[in-house]
Amino acid sequence: MLDSIARALQLDWVERRHMFDLAIDPAARELPNQGSTYDPVLQGILDSWGWCPAYAVDRRWNYVAWNEAASEVFADYGKLTGRDRNLVWYLFTHPSQRQLLVHWEREARKCLALFRASSDQFADDPWFREFSHELSEASPEFREWWPLHDIRIAHTGHKELNHPVAGKLSLRPTTLMPAEFPELKILLYIPLPQENTAEKLQRLAPSGRWSGALELQLDPAKS
Repeated sequence: MLDSIARALQLDWVERRHMFDLAIDPAARELPNQGSTYDPVLQGILDSWGWCPAYAVDRRWNYVAWNEAASEVFADYGKLTGRDRNLVWYLFTHPSQRQLLVHWEREARKCLALFRASSDQFADDPWFREFSHELSEASPEFREWWPLHDIRIAHTGHKELNHPVAGKLSLRPTTLMPAEFPELKILLYIPLPQENTAEKLQRLAPSGRWSGALELQLDPAKS
C-alpha cells in the first residue's frame, strides 16, 4: 500500500524512505536514553580524529560530546548552556554562525531539512513541538522555512567557513551512526584540499598536538 502511495505521489528516493520511516510503529523507534552522561569510550572516539573536528548529538540535536578541534573551529561548546547546547538553535540564533558559515542560508536550510526528517520520526515527543514553537519566535528564517517541510537524510557536499583566526576553511561533513550509541549521531568533518584547510587545522590544534597525524595525511609516503 505504501509503495502504491509513493508511486502515486511521485516521491523521490528521500521522500519515499522518509514515508516508510514514518510508517514504523513509534514504539519500535524508541531508543535508549543515557541522559547527559555518556561512556568515556565516546570521547575517546571523538578525540581519536585529532585535528578533524567531530562532535556527537542526540536525537534532539543537542551536543553531548566533542573534540578539541570542533571547539576550536565551530564554538566553545563547554561554555554553552540551555537552548544554546542545541545545534539547530545555535545555528539559527547566534550571529557568530552567520559570520562563520560562508553560505549561511544554504547550510541553515540543509540543517533544517535534516532536523525535520529526524524530528518527524518522533512526532509524538512534545519536546519537538515546544522547540519548534520557541525557535519560530526567536528566528524569522526558521519561522519561514519550517512550514515548508523540506527533508534530507544525509549530509552532502562541503562546508565553507570563514574562521576568525584561520581564515577560509573547506570541510566535508560525514555522519556516523555508532553501534555502541544508537541514540547518537557523530558529525565528522574532513579537511578538503581547498584553502590549505588541513594545514590551518594543524595550526589551530592546541600546541600542535596532532601534527603527527597531519603529517601522515599530507604525505602518503610516510603512512
